[in-house]
Amino acid sequence: MVVVLAALVLLAGCGGNHTDAENIQDRSPRASSGEQVHPMPERLPHAEVSPVSVSDAAPCNLTSVPASVERLQAHVEGNDAMADARRIPIDVPGGSDVEVASLNENLVLLLITLPRISELWSYHIPTERAERVATRGQGPGELMFPTDLAVRGSEVYVSMGTMRIATFTCEGASCTHREDIRTQFQPTQIEVSGDRFATTGQLPLRGETEIDALDGAIHYVNPTGTLVESFGEPYQTDVWMVSAHFARYKQLASLTDGSHVVHYHTFPRVYAYGADQPLRQVIEIDDFLQPTFVYEDGRRSVLREDNYSRIKQLNALTEGTAFLTVATVRMDRPSEAMETGNEIRYLYDYYLMGATSGCASHLGHEDVAAEYGVNDRIRWVPTEHHLLRIGEGSVHLIDRD
Repeated sequence: MVVVLAALVLLAGCGGNHTDAENIQDRSPRASSGEQVHPMPERLPHAEVSPVSVSDAAPCNLTSVPASVERLQAHVEGNDAMADARRIPIDVPGGSDVEVASLNENLVLLLITLPRISELWSYHIPTERAERVATRGQGPGELMFPTDLAVRGSEVYVSMGTMRIATFTCEGASCTHREDIRTQFQPTQIEVSGDRFATTGQLPLRGETEIDALDGAIHYVNPTGTLVESFGEPYQTDVWMVSAHFARYKQLASLTDGSHVVHYHTFPRVYAYGADQPLRQVIEIDDFLQPTFVYEDGRRSVLREDNYSRIKQLNALTEGTAFLTVATVRMDRPSEAMETGNEIRYLYDYYLMGATSGCASHLGHEDVAAEYGVNDRIRWVPTEHHLLRIGEGSVHLIDRD
């Protein structure tokens, strides 16, 4: 499977969001002399550090996990969570273009990151009322190329490829725009860490910016949008198109103990940083099917994958732990022989990880049959307050037992 990404990277340079075009097929030969095939093992972040297999890491303490994690475990063990689900009355695109968060027990936020839609919604559970908080646009409180969603207390933050962070305050069932914060680079993932933001991101390909480089994998930004410092290691490359791809396709979770967890979608490794910033541990996912990203002399770039794995979900939970999903796609024949409607399988493995403790626990495995050419991937998002399921054009809220 190959995804052509030249247009994507151009969009990213102008502040664009990604498009998950995973159904374009190709059986390309091995890279020619004019191509670079990534990831290169020696260029991986912290390549000199020996990773710890997720199966060999110390298990996490599961006695205090949120009820949402327990409900997901029950689901993979056969107690179908969808039997207790209610559909949030908002139509959404594919799972890769939706971010969700629980503000509190009564309010859920949905961010649609598809560029042509770009909306922020709230859903008030007691009244079952959905309200559009922000729409697509370039004015104050409007969204243009939104990339991620973060919440802290009653505050909501949306990062945008246009080098802005939109902030909203939610009281009761309603959310109102408070201010827009101008940043010095394009934030792609955003978390609230103490009195500042922790972000990932990249410099724009075009346009003016106040900084010359982004050194590091995680960037602290103060409440006025100024870059304070960067730490951690990114993928090592001087090629903007390659750097932009790996900057865009990674996720960040800032945990309650001040630590951080970072992963790249197409690497089998998860990087855990302590609250004091040094790397604590590199955890490697077992049986990960590595896709490759190919760059061709500035002309184009493609993501080649047939049967493949990706890390598709990372979010912080309570007690200094993060939830992680690894999705593996398996086909029963070469991709050039696949036709729309042929069966493929999505294999989902769910993990709990801690940055400070270095723990890792496998929570369960789900094997889902699907049709080739149909965007029917699912994504479970357990939060402190709720279990949410994204898939098939809907977001479902799983009621507590």
